[in-house]
Amino acid sequence: MNREQALLLTVLGDFLHQRKTVAQTQDCAWSALFRCGEKHRLNGIVYCQLGKQIPEPFFSEFHTEYLASIVRYRHRQVLVRQMEEVLRRSGVDYFFVKGDLIGALYTNPMLRSVSDVDLVVPADRLASLHDPLTKAGFERIEKGKGVWAYRKETVTFELHRALIFSTHREDDAIADYLHRCWDSVEDGKLDWNFHMIYLLLHLRKHFRTSGVGFRQFLDLAFVAQKIPLDWAYIRREMEGLGLWRFTLTVMNLCDVWFDTHCAPENLELNREFVERATDTIFRNGIFGYANEENKGNDFVNAARSDGLPGLLKQLQLLLFPGYLALHKTRKFGFLYNRPWLLPLAWLKRYVLLISEHKAVGKLRSLIRIRHTIGRRNDTYDEWGL
Repeated sequence: MNREQALLLTVLGDFLHQRKTVAQTQDCAWSALFRCGEKHRLNGIVYCQLGKQIPEPFFSEFHTEYLASIVRYRHRQVLVRQMEEVLRRSGVDYFFVKGDLIGALYTNPMLRSVSDVDLVVPADRLASLHDPLTKAGFERIEKGKGVWAYRKETVTFELHRALIFSTHREDDAIADYLHRCWDSVEDGKLDWNFHMIYLLLHLRKHFRTSGVGFRQFLDLAFVAQKIPLDWAYIRREMEGLGLWRFTLTVMNLCDVWFDTHCAPENLELNREFVERATDTIFRNGIFGYANEENKGNDFVNAARSDGLPGLLKQLQLLLFPGYLALHKTRKFGFLYNRPWLLPLAWLKRYVLLISEHKAVGKLRSLIRIRHTIGRRNDTYDEWGL
């Protein structure tokens, strides 16, 4: 961990504890700190915590990020109210998760970055919402098995049929468990204990797929600090899912990174493990896409869940990605609502791989996949997965 990364963690801990950050910043590489904060979408917090300690021209860059956070938050709240109005008029039950609901616990709610607004609706009512949402100006941009996504202006809303949709047999028990979520909803709000369990399971999901950044851990720390959780209940439920050690690992890492006492039990974390975990999360960025190592996760999950058949299916998806994987990307945006053009997209993909000299790299990745699976399995074991 370099000096700028250490400073970022100090900033996050001070923000969590509502105390001013006074740090030795004379030798700070401000451009590196800005890039690191931007990678994890935390620069609004950095600006508020360091203020005039940041020299120009970097002060103006951090200030711009801070103002953008405020504008996005206020604009988002207007559209959230419009979405709620449609749902109420349609007589559809719903509840929000993550996002601004967690942000409300932050010292300044406007500083919790939000990529999209997540809400859950009954599976049998989702289709009935399409027409009223369309009339209200919300454009559907995705129609998946587990989620329909709508966009209005600059804000994306994800309407989920379920909190987590299973993609591997290993995830079936978790998906089934989370189907009980409606039993924990009262007055349109998900019980915080169940919400905490969901946040941990959501972190597990992303850790095992694209990867996770520090914001998700900060969310958990804020919930644990601000909400009187029933840890006995959470322990019972997570033990039933075989994920109590993962829970302790995550919460003890929060204590190390943010100078908190969030963990319900102390877990002796090996120093080398903490260093590796810290390095991994920094390299991940907010969603893990910046870390090349995460690209082997799908193979690991397939191997652990379904053995050789799962690996072969994953290899097929790697060579011939599906519509949902491609149509969201800039290069294959022409696929949107045109799944029959998928063969053309595959052809274009291979032409691009060859023309951009990436084909050899892809082949090398395939050759190294066995080593990748072994290394990631070791990582999963370390984290309690």
